[in-house]
Amino acid sequence: METLIWSLLEDRTDRLALNRATMSLLFRELIASETVQSSTDEDRLLVDRALQYIEAEYSHASLSEFARRESIEVYTISRRIKSATGCTFRELLQTSRLVHAAALLRQTDLSVSDIADAVGYSNLSWFYRAFSLRYEGTPAAYRRYHKL
Repeated sequence: METLIWSLLEDRTDRLALNRATMSLLFRELIASETVQSSTDEDRLLVDRALQYIEAEYSHASLSEFARRESIEVYTISRRIKSATGCTFRELLQTSRLVHAAALLRQTDLSVSDIADAVGYSNLSWFYRAFSLRYEGTPAAYRRYHKL
């Protein structure tokens, strides 16, 4: 967290890359620390791989592709992730997409439409709805409030 705050205060050329890496680590820690309930070591490893996959491929990730990579049936992997985290794969993916969208709103001048597309939302209305529910305001309002 200190790195993120420090990078916001300092005028560094690598600020965007540093913030992305920091947000990625924070996202993984948040999900791992708050949602992993009692589960087997195997399920914890599966959740860790799912979070790594989501973080790396958030713009086009899918449960079916992750299940294929893991050689596990979609239903089985879905049930194990939900059991271990209390969240569905889709909820974890949406959280990652929205966190990345918020970072892009703060750090770039890309249009909301371009940001929605970049993080994996092909339906702009759905992006607005999901973003507004999570951040209690429109993407434009979020940008105005948080823009440096």
